[in-house]
Amino acid sequence: MMNPPSRIVALMFESAGWSVLTYYDAETALDNVGLVRPDAVLIDVRLPGIRGDAAVERIRLSPAYANVFVVLMSAEREPPVHLADAFRSKPFDIDELVELVDSNVARRHSREASCG
Repeated sequence: MMNPPSRIVALMFESAGWSVLTYYDAETALDNVGLVRPDAVLIDVRLPGIRGDAAVERIRLSPAYANVFVVLMSAEREPPVHLADAFRSKPFDIDELVELVDSNVARRHSREASCG
């Protein structure tokens, strides 16, 4: 069962045209990230098992995911060191989060297209 804040975020991204997959722990997400080839990953710092910031490090180890836009989120303070592209403290403005992801993914796609 998805917790309500996660479901609201998923619904907002779906209404903005995104296909959304939700995982409840970092291990499952990491197991599937290679199968789905996401444009963006939104991940909470506090997850069962592996912390979100550690999961981001594992995503960044793979050159195949160099262009994946990663947002780390938390009700905690921002980790002093992390490899995410952006950090958002909870509570956050969902519309602003969608705009952040939309604009950064579009910019990355544009850069990839111009590089051939």
